[in-house]
Amino acid sequence: MKQKNNISQHILQVHYKAICRTCKICGKGFVHHKTYRYHMLTHEGEGKRFACQDCSKTFPNAIYLRDHFNRIHNAARTGKTNGESGPKTPRKKRRLNAVLVSKYETSSDSE
Repeated sequence: MKQKNNISQHILQVHYKAICRTCKICGKGFVHHKTYRYHMLTHEGEGKRFACQDCSKTFPNAIYLRDHFNRIHNAARTGKTNGESGPKTPRKKRRLNAVLVSKYETSSDSE
């Protein structure tokens, strides 16, 4: 690594797994700041749920829904599975239709 600080940060995060951020809401600790930022999204819409249009699975925020859609449904559409490796195809931006559902809505309410 070019800078000493980078190797120090690497050792703390990877080898010592030192917690660099702690969630002030739930107290969960995080080794990487990006993981912490990703986690904080779950607290943004407390009580809200986002439903997948394809399978009706629900998620606490739109980012988790987007990741689910790209990992599960985009892979199915391109014919790839998790075990297959092949040439990378360029990512296509897809419009994600997220549906906001109430935390207390049951599956029978939405049918």
